[in-house]
Amino acid sequence: MGLWAQLIWVFFPIPILSLFLLSASYPPALERLGANIVHRIFFTRINVGPLRIQLLWLFFSISVLIFINTLRILQYETQCKTCVHPGEISWYRKAMKFRKERNFWLSLFNVALWYLVLVVYSLKKKNIEAQGANK
Repeated sequence: MGLWAQLIWVFFPIPILSLFLLSASYPPALERLGANIVHRIFFTRINVGPLRIQLLWLFFSISVLIFINTLRILQYETQCKTCVHPGEISWYRKAMKFRKERNFWLSLFNVALWYLVLVVYSLKKKNIEAQGANK
């Protein structure tokens, strides 16, 4: 699976599903269940070599690295190796520019989604703790 396929099929659905779980607010049991599921999935510690890291931070750091890579790629001009006519070169450059810009916005959106999961989870956790203190 290529990097962009992995980004679209793994890195987008997971935070969107997490935000959906965190957005449940009416039945308090459902609210706690969604927060507990997100906590169990993303805040479990895993071993990555000698490091012990939470899964959310691993996904967030991978997303940031992908974003940094797209920033680096935006700076370079791509050369067509199979183009014969000047018209082909022009279209190829336009297509590659569009592709680079699309990848930039996709990776930025992905970083924003993971950051949003972190912020919404921390707010939801504080809300649940405040509701528990009021009872």
